[in-house]
Amino acid sequence: MNQTTEPSTIIGHSSRQKRDKPTTGVGAAQNGLPKWTVGLRCAVKSIDFILADFRPQYNRFRHPGPRRFGHRMPPKKCPRSVHMTMDQPQPVSLPTTRPVTPSMAAATSGSNRRQILATSGMLAAGWLLDRASVGRTAEPQPEVPDPLFKISLTEYSLHRMLAEKKLDPLDFPRFTRETFALDAVEYWNIPFKPKVDDHEYLREMRRRADAANVTGLLILIDGEGELGNPDDQARHVAVERHQKWVTAAHLLGCHSIRVNARSQGDTTQQLQLMVAGLRPLCKFAASMGIHVLVENHGELSSDAEWVSQLIKAVGLPNAGTLPDFNNFDGRDRYQGVQTLMPFAKSVCAKSVDFDDQGNEVATDYERMLKIVVKAGYRGYVGIEYEGSRLTEVEGVHATLRLLQRVRDRLNHEADS
Repeated sequence: MNQTTEPSTIIGHSSRQKRDKPTTGVGAAQNGLPKWTVGLRCAVKSIDFILADFRPQYNRFRHPGPRRFGHRMPPKKCPRSVHMTMDQPQPVSLPTTRPVTPSMAAATSGSNRRQILATSGMLAAGWLLDRASVGRTAEPQPEVPDPLFKISLTEYSLHRMLAEKKLDPLDFPRFTRETFALDAVEYWNIPFKPKVDDHEYLREMRRRADAANVTGLLILIDGEGELGNPDDQARHVAVERHQKWVTAAHLLGCHSIRVNARSQGDTTQQLQLMVAGLRPLCKFAASMGIHVLVENHGELSSDAEWVSQLIKAVGLPNAGTLPDFNNFDGRDRYQGVQTLMPFAKSVCAKSVDFDDQGNEVATDYERMLKIVVKAGYRGYVGIEYEGSRLTEVEGVHATLRLLQRVRDRLNHEADS
């Protein structure tokens, strides 16, 4: 069956040559032409339409005909019904059903038309650059190593501001983000202790933390009774009061609560009594996915070896430790942290004062953090400033700078 191919027409010029093969669309791709030539031809046609108003003058002074892909074509008369002259510029006959008004003519003449020409040229060039980039492999970017540990803030660092009502407990996460640019906090139960049963208040705390893009890690629990009390009833009451904070931690999105190992009697008796209180609490917390951590926080808990024996005796996977850089009552703090690290699910960077070089006066942070990292810990290290010479905000900033400086040094050593 014979088919006649209609002459291809470029706007502004007629072609005498019949083409047997399509040069745009799917046919072009099937005839072996690169796909990018299709877009280029479309761009050229668009520019050619705009150049129609300038072509009589352009042909007169430049050359007898435009170039198309390296071939000179003979000059043709403009196919428009209205012929333009240099003395009588006329509007372009646009392909639209609407009549050409004077305002439309003005929009297509003079400087506006030149703006359209420039815009079309830039669009065509941008399209070609985009097509040229297709298939190229992006330059590999250097990988930024993950930090050896992350940094958070313990709410107790701001206990004076909280007591003086200079900081609302609900605003603690936002204040942490805006003031210290940290993304995680450890809550302290005392500022919102009366609200422990108010679940709507706890949900509001969570909403505000989420709005500040801050993660709650744990709650430090004080003042809820001795988990190792020799009296069975008193110990049972202490366990129940701590269970409320397990629920609060769950609502706040935390992974742990920190408890105090308080008891009476000799070393062995206190160990047994603490197991009797800590184990049922850990079982309850496990139902909510919460860990129960013992911190070296005075009395027998300042003996790291005794704490490690306690965790082993409880024998549950969600029972762990929170090593504090201080609070060892004169014992070797570095050895103490090393003893507690195998069970650690959080770490507390205690600070009190700093020398002129910004180092903590009582603790060698580099030595201590090497112990933490060597134990395989890669979680958050929480700032807990307890000094009085600096303001609380200044003390937190000083601790933060020290942690960042030591972390950068340890990261560099790990990479080298």
